[in-house]
Amino acid sequence: MSYWHLKVFSCLGYVHIAKDLRGELDPKSWPCIFVGYSEVEFGYQLWDLIDKKVIKSRDIVFMEEKTIANWEMEKKG
Repeated sequence: MSYWHLKVFSCLGYVHIAKDLRGELDPKSWPCIFVGYSEVEFGYQLWDLIDKKVIKSRDIVFMEEKTIANWEMEKKG
């Protein structure tokens, strides 16, 4: 049994934005917080920090050492 897909709850991740959904000068990724796993198909449920909504994605880079708590503290300085 493989556990490679398991991630640390509430860790920071960056969701990739497809080329056809962004402009030339728009960012290529979006910061989100991992909140769970999709029940319908393989993928992750994430809290979008900018739009304040839950999104689903499979194309994400996780930063498991950074959770929402320590990320907020770093942001404040």
